[in-house]
Amino acid sequence: MNVTFFGTYNTETTPRILVLKEGLEVNGITVNECNQPLPVSTKERVALLNSPWKIPSLMFNISKCWMSLIKKKRHVPKSDYVLIGHLGLFDIHLARLLYRRQHIVLDYMISAASTARDRGKNGKTLIKTLALIDNWALKKADTILIDTKEHREELPAKFKKKSLIVPVGAPNEWFISPKKAHKKDEPLKVIFFGNYIPLQGATVIAQSLALISEEVHLSMVGGGQDKENALAIALLQSPSVHVHWFDWIESYELPEIVAEHDVCLGIFGDTKKAHKVVPNKIFQGAAAGCALITSSTSPQKRELRDAAIYVAPGDPKALASVINDIANDRTKLQVLKNKAKVLAEEKFRPKTIVLPLIKLLKS
Repeated sequence: MNVTFFGTYNTETTPRILVLKEGLEVNGITVNECNQPLPVSTKERVALLNSPWKIPSLMFNISKCWMSLIKKKRHVPKSDYVLIGHLGLFDIHLARLLYRRQHIVLDYMISAASTARDRGKNGKTLIKTLALIDNWALKKADTILIDTKEHREELPAKFKKKSLIVPVGAPNEWFISPKKAHKKDEPLKVIFFGNYIPLQGATVIAQSLALISEEVHLSMVGGGQDKENALAIALLQSPSVHVHWFDWIESYELPEIVAEHDVCLGIFGDTKKAHKVVPNKIFQGAAAGCALITSSTSPQKRELRDAAIYVAPGDPKALASVINDIANDRTKLQVLKNKAKVLAEEKFRPKTIVLPLIKLLKS
C-alpha cells in the first residue's frame, strides 16, 4: 500500500502530520510526499480574521505553492491513497484535480468556522463564509479524519458516515527516557507551551500564580492572542513562584526541554471548543514523562483516564491547589509521571495512533 502526503502543510508547526507519517511508515506503508509548505504561520492565518483585506495576499502565496506542487507531483510515485495534511481546506481542491481516481483522506480535525467562533469572531458573514469553505472541502474528501467524538458530532450529518476518529498522538521524538526524579528540596518545575488561544486558558494559569504557596519554577512558552493579558495578570504572582517567559522554542528543542520539567500543563479555558479537544501538549507531555494537569472535560478524561489530575475549566483556585498539592507530595508526583508515561507508550505512539486509519484503508 502506498500513501502520498499532499499539500502546503508544515511539519515544524503541525506535529499531527508527522505522527500520521511516522505511524504509517512503521506499520509497513510506503509514504511519499508532495509538499510545499505555505509561508504563512498559524498566527498570521488567525490574524486574517481581523484583517480580511489581507486575504488576496494569502491566496497569492497559496497559488505559488500550488504551482510548485503541480511540478513536484510529476516526480512522485503513483499512490493508492492521498492524504491532505491538516489545514488543507484549500489544498484538497487541487488534490482532487490532480488525483481524480485515488481515494483522498482529509485530515480535517476541526472546522474553520468553529475556530473563528472560539477566537471571539461571531460575524454572520464571516462564519457563513468559513462554513461554506468547510463544507466544500468535506464534500471533496472520501475519508475525513477528526480527533474526538465531540468534533465528529460537529460534522454535518451527511459527512459523519465517512469520518474516522484518529487521536492526535505524539511524534516519536517526544518519547524520551524518563529523567531522574527530582529531590524533595528542589522546586517543582512546571511548563506550559502553546499559542495562547482562548481554549488554552493562559490567563487562568496566570491568575493561579498569586495563589501558589509552594516554591514553583514555571516556564511559559509561546505567544499569541492572550499572552499580553497573561503577562499583566502574572504581575501579581506569589513570591514563591518564579516564571520564565519564552517567546518560543524551536520544535526540535522542545521535547528535551519539556522532559526536564515535572509537570506539563494542558488547557484550562472554558470555551465551547475547549470542551471538545485533547490538545497536542497533553500527548506530548505524557510522552516526555511529565505529570499532567488539565481541565476536566469529557474528551480529555476519556483519553487520559487516571493518568492526569483534572480541574474545573476556568478555575485558577483549583489549579493552584493541585500544584501546591503535588509540590508537597513527591511520591504522588512520581506516580502521576509513571502513569502518564505508561499510557503514552501504550496509546499515543504513532504506530498505535494510525491503526484505525490503516484498518479502514485496507478494507
